[in-house]
Amino acid sequence: MKQGIFYEIPDKYKYSTIFASEVKPITSKERDKYLSLASKNKIKELFPEVDLENNDDLLGIWGSAFVANRINANSDGVKTKEAIDMAKSLKWKFLDSDHKRDRLVGFIVNTSYSEFGTNKLLTEEEVSKLESPFNVDIGGIIWKIPNPTVAEYIEASGDPESQDKLYFSWECAFIDNQIILLEGNKKNIEDGKIIDDPKQIKELEAKLPSNGGSGKTDDGKRIARIIVGEIYALGVGLVEDPAAQVNPIQSVKEKSTITIKSSENDKIESNLQKINNILQLSENDLSKFSKDLTEITTETSQSFDDVSKAACEFSKQGLNVEEILKRTKDALVLVRLSGLDINKSVECLSAVIKIFNDKEFP
Repeated sequence: MKQGIFYEIPDKYKYSTIFASEVKPITSKERDKYLSLASKNKIKELFPEVDLENNDDLLGIWGSAFVANRINANSDGVKTKEAIDMAKSLKWKFLDSDHKRDRLVGFIVNTSYSEFGTNKLLTEEEVSKLESPFNVDIGGIIWKIPNPTVAEYIEASGDPESQDKLYFSWECAFIDNQIILLEGNKKNIEDGKIIDDPKQIKELEAKLPSNGGSGKTDDGKRIARIIVGEIYALGVGLVEDPAAQVNPIQSVKEKSTITIKSSENDKIESNLQKINNILQLSENDLSKFSKDLTEITTETSQSFDDVSKAACEFSKQGLNVEEILKRTKDALVLVRLSGLDINKSVECLSAVIKIFNDKEFP
C-alpha cells in the first residue's frame, strides 16, 4: 500500500484524484413545498430499501458525486464506461469526517444516474449509450446517535439563510489516463482532442495541474486528464472545503413524507416548467433546450439558475427557441460586463430591443 491524497492506495494502482459535491439538507416538514417530483423519485431510486421513516437515528443524504464525460475543476474527467464502474465501486464505501478513518460517520448505500442540466432520472442502460455529460448521484446514511454534531450541522445547513456547507469529498485510485486538449471554456470530453502521440503526451503531462503545471498549452488550450481502465473508490469524507467544484448534496429525513430541499434545482426546474408551459416543447426538444442553456452557463461563467431565469423571462415575450437562447446569452454577457443583476440585465436588454423595433427608419 502507498499513500494517496488522503487514503492509502493498493499497490496495483498508480494514481489517485478527488471528486466532491456540496451537502445542503432540508429536514423540516414545513419545507415540503420545496420538494419536487423529480427529487422524490430520485430519493426512491437511491434509498429503495432504507426505512428512514421508522429509523430516527438515521439521516439520509444524497447529491451529485460527479459529472461523466465532462472535465471537472481539478482538470480530471471520466468517460461513460469508467463512470459506471466508479458508480458501482462507491456503493457501501464508508463516510468519515475530514478524511479521518478513525472518525466514521456513516456509509454510501446506493448510486443512480440523471440527465445533466435537467436532473431527469436515467437508467444504466440509457447512460451506457451516452457520450454527452450525465450526473452520477450517490445516497448515503449518517449515524445520528454517535455523530450528533455532524448530523445537526448537516440538518441546520438546510436553512435557506444558512451559510454553513459540507461537501462529499471522495478519492479514487486508477492505473492509467489519457490526455485531452480543450479550446476556450469547453469542458465536455466530446468537444476535446485526445492526444495519441507519446512524445506530446509526455510533454503535456508535465503541465497537468495534478503535476504542478499551469494546465494550459503555450497557445492557451486547456490540458486535462481522462481516467481510464480499472478504478477503485478509496473512501468518502465530509469536509468543509472541497477539492473540486460540484453540485449540492441534499439531506433526507422521512416522517410521514420525505422532506428535502434543493432550492437551486427546484428554481431551475420551476423555470424550465414555466418555459415549457409557453413553448410546449417535446421531451427531446426540452432536453436539448436545457443543454443549450447549460452551454450558455459555461460560455458566460454565470449560474444555471440565472440562465434559466433569463430564458424564462424571454419566453414570456413570444420569442421562439433560437431567439430566447440568443437573448439569454446576451443578457448574461451584460451581467458579466456591467455588474447588473440578472433581472436588471433582462429589463435593460428588452427595453433597448423594444426601442429599436419601435423606431421608424427612413
